[in-house]
Amino acid sequence: MCDRRQPPPGTLTIRPLPGRRGLILAGEADLTARDTLRAALATLPAGGAGEIHLDLAGLRFIDVACTRELIALTGRHPAAHLIAHHPPASLLRITALLYPDATMEFTGTSRLLTAPRRPGPTPAAR
Repeated sequence: MCDRRQPPPGTLTIRPLPGRRGLILAGEADLTARDTLRAALATLPAGGAGEIHLDLAGLRFIDVACTRELIALTGRHPAAHLIAHHPPASLLRITALLYPDATMEFTGTSRLLTAPRRPGPTPAAR
């Protein structure tokens, strides 16, 4: 779905998502990128219902400020369905902790939600 080339550390690149209403985000979305992200999200068509897709496969990190911008998008487009494809773990943690009622769908998260198995104590150690 996306071009997997990574931008330099500390930068956020945003491009239109070909063939769908949405954006491709890559790099790092932190407080320094919040206004850029807000402006890019504001360019999305505001027309009614439908899906808004965010391809986040190239996004290494997102902070609370930029997550808030994504949540605000759902408020500006209440009839739309926001779908975040391949979100970084930081987005999943922030939304779970701070925005548990957010109306955002996550896809491609199985690799992020599966915690590594830690070896338990051996039977002799019990």
